[in-house]
Amino acid sequence: MSTHTPGPWAAIQRDDDCWDIYSDVHGNIATLHDPIGFELVMDNIEADARLIAAAPDLLEFIESITDALGPYKDLNGHQIVHDAYKVMRVIREVNNE
Repeated sequence: MSTHTPGPWAAIQRDDDCWDIYSDVHGNIATLHDPIGFELVMDNIEADARLIAAAPDLLEFIESITDALGPYKDLNGHQIVHDAYKVMRVIREVNNE
């Protein structure tokens, strides 16, 4: 299995409304643009570019959560789901939702 380009990545808007996903070390990784005739997609391009640029950081975060699971690694999914709902409930309470 190949590995991805190491982060950090940045989303940089070009003059032509395209967005580049850029790495300081490796340069341009990808370019997002509006496919011809799909003007509605333009509304999503900036958000998509920022989400893609965050991918290495998100992966690192998910890996750290996985490593931190410790005793949960050998449990079945029910306990993890139960505890995840507890966490979501607390987040909603903190955010007054």
